[in-house]
Amino acid sequence: NFDEVRPHDMQVAIKCESVEVRSYVFAWDASTVSPDGTAASIDGCLLNFTPFKQAMVPPPMYFATVTMDAPVLGASSAPFCAGNMGGISWIVCLSDGSICLLGNRNQLEAMLEENPNTDKSQRFVTPTVLAKVDLPNAQSMRQFLVLGANLNEGGEVVVRCIAVACAPIDESNSSQISEHVVEIAVTLNESTSSANVGGYIPADGRILRIANWSDTTEQIGALVELNDGSLLEYVPSPDLAPPGALIPSSAEPMLEPCPWIAGLRSATASGVSSDSRKKLVIVGMSRRSRLYFGERILSDACSSFLLSPTHRFLSYATLGSRSQLRFIPLSALAEYDSLMGSEENLLALGEDYEPRNLERGSRVVAILPEAPTTVLQLPRGNLEGIYPRALVLPFAMRLIEQEKYGEAMETMRRQKIDLNLFCDMDPVHFLEGNGVAK
Repeated sequence: NFDEVRPHDMQVAIKCESVEVRSYVFAWDASTVSPDGTAASIDGCLLNFTPFKQAMVPPPMYFATVTMDAPVLGASSAPFCAGNMGGISWIVCLSDGSICLLGNRNQLEAMLEENPNTDKSQRFVTPTVLAKVDLPNAQSMRQFLVLGANLNEGGEVVVRCIAVACAPIDESNSSQISEHVVEIAVTLNESTSSANVGGYIPADGRILRIANWSDTTEQIGALVELNDGSLLEYVPSPDLAPPGALIPSSAEPMLEPCPWIAGLRSATASGVSSDSRKKLVIVGMSRRSRLYFGERILSDACSSFLLSPTHRFLSYATLGSRSQLRFIPLSALAEYDSLMGSEENLLALGEDYEPRNLERGSRVVAILPEAPTTVLQLPRGNLEGIYPRALVLPFAMRLIEQEKYGEAMETMRRQKIDLNLFCDMDPVHFLEGNGVAK
């Protein structure tokens, strides 16, 4: 039966020669948000989409919907680090044992024709089912992730995915406690599609969560967390041929299991840190609402968090009588050293920006990459878009550095930022570069 207090916990009693009681914890997400700020929610056979950059439609309403042939078990979006996906943006697992790839058909056809000059509209286009393929044992898999796509020698698009195999692989040894990461390759051309399981990679224990890297640069692989909080990294083979490998992560394990995790594989490549040393930035939230960065507790009462590499902040909402939206620069996390003294670490992870007060029980849903907008879901279910000063100021400064003075002026006037910032940053460059005329 399910626990009355914790809806994701279930206890099962098995009676054979002796009575065995097993406890299961489900990590199932009924909704997810893509890196570009598009939310997808599951409603039976319907997959409902809401692009926050165009309309913040509160649930249970939606902006667009796609009807599937069977109830949806899970959906996952393509990450920033996947690179060119040829218009493929979502992977969906159905209850009939099939998986579907959703996206923009025009961009997929352009990738098949090797035409990179296809117009990519900034407006949201309702995804269509590009391919539906039957996958052996798909009903026993969970947490499908899209890793990337490329053209093979035959001119076909090959989409690389991974998932977690829940059921035992060896039927003769059903008592195994180790789960496997499954490598899946979906091949598409103009007329047909197929899916093949490339290999099974054993993990040393039960897998709690797998997640894509949040990097803005192409990073092939994924982050894997086991039930005891230890971290692994999935690394594909150099020639992308299966099987890949699961290697221990250089990051410190979590102090307790965290069903919600996010990480940066290369803070230097993403422009977060100038330190040439390769250091992982991994943040996780436990079921007790504790936010961890390795062995350090960032918050003991957290409702939600997001890593935003484009804005270079970790944003999280706190719980309690005074809920707040707080920000920590990703550069501070990348340069954090656990061997430093407590005072130095306190200064390194100090909150330089004033927190934003929130309604009690609010959650962070998304941070739009192209605008300093944070989307919140209030306890009543409605959505609200806010412009925290911690995001607006760096956003305006980057526009000034890129000499986009018109956009910077519009943003600063709307958000009531002192226009002297144009001259204060680099007055010589502003005046000699014809900044006043621009």
